[in-house]
Amino acid sequence: ASRTNLEAQTAGKYKLDMIDNKKVAPYPLFLWESGGKVEKYCYPQYGKGLWSTVYSYVALGEDFKTVIGATFYGHKETPGLGGECSEDWFMDQFMGKQLSKDFRVVKGKAREGALNAVDGMSGATITGNGIQKFLREEYVKYSKFFANQSAVEKVD
Repeated sequence: ASRTNLEAQTAGKYKLDMIDNKKVAPYPLFLWESGGKVEKYCYPQYGKGLWSTVYSYVALGEDFKTVIGATFYGHKETPGLGGECSEDWFMDQFMGKQLSKDFRVVKGKAREGALNAVDGMSGATITGNGIQKFLREEYVKYSKFFANQSAVEKVD
């Protein structure tokens, strides 16, 4: 599915309301089901770039860590610098990467074959660092759910 229609094709919106057996504010989570089996997970996130908030959705495969899609949008970053985060060349390089608490948006080029890093944007270190920060932080929050799937509640 393309980045633009991933949300529309999800079978249902869910929220997370328990993490580590503690009540928390609900976290939105979209599940992509096929044949009664959840195959993909997608969640929204956002964080600070240099000049503005950068909004994002990231979609993960059934292993809960392999990225199958990422989009960054709704920001006021400098065109040609941090604004490159919403260009296909930047977003497409997330495909097949594995999110973790150590995921990196590298200043310059990521090491060939690195599963936990993507190339940064030239002249946009602060935007890249902001994206790296919220990707890591949100993944850590959601990974607690992925470790305990009983924390999900369907929203109609």
